[in-house]
Amino acid sequence: MKFIIPILLGATIGYITNWIAIKMLFRPHYEKKIFNIHVPFTPGLIPKERERIAKSIGDAIGVYLLSPEVVVKSLSNDKNDYIKKWVKSYIGRLQREDRSIKSLVSDLGHGKHNEILSLIKVKVTEIICLELRKDIFKQKLIRLIDEYIFINSKDELYQIINEKIELFLYQLTKSEETMVGLKDIIVGKLKELSTDERPLTEVIPENIIFGIKDMVAQHDEEIGEILKNILNDSRIELELKGWITKVASNNMNKLVAIFMSPETISDKVFDAIKEFVNKPEINDNIATVIITLIDKIFENKVGNIASIISTNLDGDQMLKLSNLIIQYISKEENQSKIINIINKRLKSEKANIRGSILNFMSKELETFFDSKILYDNIFSIIDDIIEKIMDKPISSVAGNIDDRTVLNIASFCNYYI
Repeated sequence: MKFIIPILLGATIGYITNWIAIKMLFRPHYEKKIFNIHVPFTPGLIPKERERIAKSIGDAIGVYLLSPEVVVKSLSNDKNDYIKKWVKSYIGRLQREDRSIKSLVSDLGHGKHNEILSLIKVKVTEIICLELRKDIFKQKLIRLIDEYIFINSKDELYQIINEKIELFLYQLTKSEETMVGLKDIIVGKLKELSTDERPLTEVIPENIIFGIKDMVAQHDEEIGEILKNILNDSRIELELKGWITKVASNNMNKLVAIFMSPETISDKVFDAIKEFVNKPEINDNIATVIITLIDKIFENKVGNIASIISTNLDGDQMLKLSNLIIQYISKEENQSKIINIINKRLKSEKANIRGSILNFMSKELETFFDSKILYDNIFSIIDDIIEKIMDKPISSVAGNIDDRTVLNIASFCNYYI
């Protein structure tokens, strides 16, 4: 027994100590603390030294087992097929990968993926802004706008202008503010013209004066008929007779008044006028009289005419005049005439308008391309695009890679290896 007991005791102690030693090599995996006090021998030796051990093993494998010479030598034997299989296998794994691209970049970036992405966003934004600022881009953009708007879409452009003018004229004729504003303009203009010493012949173009006279001469018969109709109107007859009676009363000699009353004189004068107007040859005379009156009117100074109008028209009458002008504009046929006049003017000045607009846009684009607001907006767009791409699964990008692309990648790798 004295030999057996020491052997059993030694074996038991050896087993326990070896068991404890082996356990302490691998366990525990992490440091243990009791009441924030470190427990000795935690973690185990191998977990504690795992980074140093891994580095040592990696160095040993890299230097003695898988050195660059060994890898190159291995790949040189049927290298193309191996690389192709490896690329295809790796892409196949990517095509089944559900992780996002951001997670892949995060793993590869060693904690600096956010800085890398921010740098990419800034660089892409700077490249785009730099290209936009180049003269060749601005020239192409202006040329594109010119061709699209003033050449290919000119009919649509004139149509839009017509619609806007129609809408403007409609709103103009329905606005009370417009009528008041027009009255103020008329009053202001009459006040301005009341000091004008020029004769009307200097203000009104000669062709317009000639046109008025020619119209009177060409329509003498119609004017004669209008005059006859006026004199046949009973209301006009009473007004004319009243006016003649008043003139006769104020200017008649008392001796003559004994034998003839002013009313009798007005009847005689009115009948004489009617008889004179009804003569066949009177049309030429009427036209001559009207043309003479026109000459007399146009000999007046602008200031005299403006003063007479201002004196005889009060505020209410000015409003009525404004309303008449607006009503005239509101008629559909008159609006069509206004639009046609504007369109003709636009087409006649098309080259000048086109040049002015393009020059304005060129200057504004130059300022806009140099502005911070453009940079900020482009950066915001690039940021949004990259973030959306980074949130996509890797499989969504790798899924479109076909065999031809795999072959190109393998050839690229083979070239550099």
